[in-house]
Amino acid sequence: MRSVIEGQETERERIAKDLHDSLGGLLSTIKLHFDHVSSKNSELQHQKEYNQAYQLLDTAVDEVRTISRDLQPDPYKI
Repeated sequence: MRSVIEGQETERERIAKDLHDSLGGLLSTIKLHFDHVSSKNSELQHQKEYNQAYQLLDTAVDEVRTISRDLQPDPYKI
C-alpha cells in the first residue's frame, strides 16, 4: 500500500512540475510579450479588451501556480 501511495505522490509531483515549468513558463512568456507590446503602444493600456485579456492572463498564471502547488505532495504526510 505504501508503495502505491509513494507512486501516486511521485506522479503528482511530476505533473505539478510539468504544469509549473511548461505551462507556467509559456504563460509568463506571453505576459512578457504583452508588456513589450504595451510599452511600444501606450494606448493599448487604455483599451478595455487589452486590459481584460491581460487580467485573464494574470488569472491563468495564478491558477497554474495554485494547481501546481496543490499537487505537490506533503513531505510530512509520508
